[in-house]
Amino acid sequence: MCYNITAMLQEFRCRCCNRMLAKIEECRIIEIKCPKCKTINLYRDNEIVLVQVGESYKPIETTTHTGPIQ
Repeated sequence: MCYNITAMLQEFRCRCCNRMLAKIEECRIIEIKCPKCKTINLYRDNEIVLVQVGESYKPIETTTHTGPIQ
């Protein structure tokens, strides 16, 4: 029996450069550093917090989504 695993995976993309960072089945909190633009993307349930790497490590934007994160 064959299962379509990709249909169950949720795509996580960098909010600055839109590069695909990961495909994950189920997750509550994930932090991913984009290898392209070096932005740290923090995903918490339906909330996305962008954090830039540099002199200060602080959130620069918070967006709340009601649907799946794309």
